[in-house]
Amino acid sequence: MSAAGHADGRSAVLALTCDLIARPSVTPEDLGCQTLIAERLRRAGFACEHLRYGEVDNLWAVHGDGDGPTLVLLGHTDVVPSGRSTVGPAIRTCRRSATVCCMGAARPT
Repeated sequence: MSAAGHADGRSAVLALTCDLIARPSVTPEDLGCQTLIAERLRRAGFACEHLRYGEVDNLWAVHGDGDGPTLVLLGHTDVVPSGRSTVGPAIRTCRRSATVCCMGAARPT
């Protein structure tokens, strides 16, 4: 896969999105989502750390050295909130035009 796109014609961003969403991650198990995200962020110049709060792992990613603009990303990754185990055998991703539609693409508040 190149930075511009995926072997099957998908953009690199869409390929990453589908890869992450396809992992049936139920809090606190993210099934490698943070590792994948951290690898991509490191290649973009971020320093990444994994932080654990209770039973949930969080990713702390920083771009910048503090002498100028600095971007910090902090959060956890999961598709299904804790306690919901009715994910089914696989989380399926469907794509309609430029929209990714599936459980995990957006979480209601």
